[in-house]
Amino acid sequence: MAYPVSTSIHLFHDPEFRVSINEHIERHIAAGFKFLDFSFLDWQADPRSPLIGDNWEAWIKSARKTADENGAVFNQAHAPTACQIYANDYEALLAICKRAIYSCEILGIPQLVFHSFAHPERLGRTGSWLDENRIFFSKLLDDARCHNVGICIENLWPIYKLTGGEPQWNTDILLSLVDSLDSEIVGVCWDTGHGNFTGNGRLFRGRDVPELLPHADQYANITKIGKRLRALHINDNNGHDDDHLMPYHGIIKWDEVIRALDDIGYNHSFTLEAHNAVAHLPESRKDEMARFMHDVTVGIVEKSRNGRHYDN
Repeated sequence: MAYPVSTSIHLFHDPEFRVSINEHIERHIAAGFKFLDFSFLDWQADPRSPLIGDNWEAWIKSARKTADENGAVFNQAHAPTACQIYANDYEALLAICKRAIYSCEILGIPQLVFHSFAHPERLGRTGSWLDENRIFFSKLLDDARCHNVGICIENLWPIYKLTGGEPQWNTDILLSLVDSLDSEIVGVCWDTGHGNFTGNGRLFRGRDVPELLPHADQYANITKIGKRLRALHINDNNGHDDDHLMPYHGIIKWDEVIRALDDIGYNHSFTLEAHNAVAHLPESRKDEMARFMHDVTVGIVEKSRNGRHYDN
């Protein structure tokens, strides 16, 4: 199996929006990435963002034009989430998610990754975690079909262990949500970092939760997901927090990840979400690290059974 090595285009993200989306794209391509993940998450939280403004469609089309002119392809995206300016506004969150779906059609993106709601009650919802997430994603299915965009729901960290709610980090619970929706449209994104520190018995900031330890086996989780797996977020950590490090800078066993992907016949993107490998470096070193991260990730993919990755 061969996988396109991709990255979320937030390695050089500027929260002040002083750098255009076009410059971001060109910089990632120069680092070797010919496949790109569009992170709507990075553009959702500030009213100054072009994603929020009236000219958002032209902005998205300019991003597609830049990628096309540089021989790159958008192949995955991260949807907006229920945080920041959408933390308490259910209808506004639905609207920005539908905008992201339409944007994916413009960009040529086949899979859009979503977080489930960790806390539906904060959006004024009164049902269970499973019921409220089923309702929310059901409201997006017609748009997804219309624009030919798949929805991938991501495994999360064990937030609900803090409040006693349902364990949406548990692969069986995640699959119960996915299987209750349209299987032709909805699949799973596996985040290796989330799986790693959940399975090492930790909550955020190092609180020990021994009952999480049985969930440590990434091979078992990936193979349980099987053909439902349609997207990846590749990042590493040391089992304590969601650090978003590059591979081999934490404790994940990458040979086991590749073995699982080979065993299920995975044939989608191998997408990095490892921005903290670059974000805290001096500006003069960021491009060099991005190129290094690309090459290291290619090395992981080349461990797959047919021993190759492919570029566009």
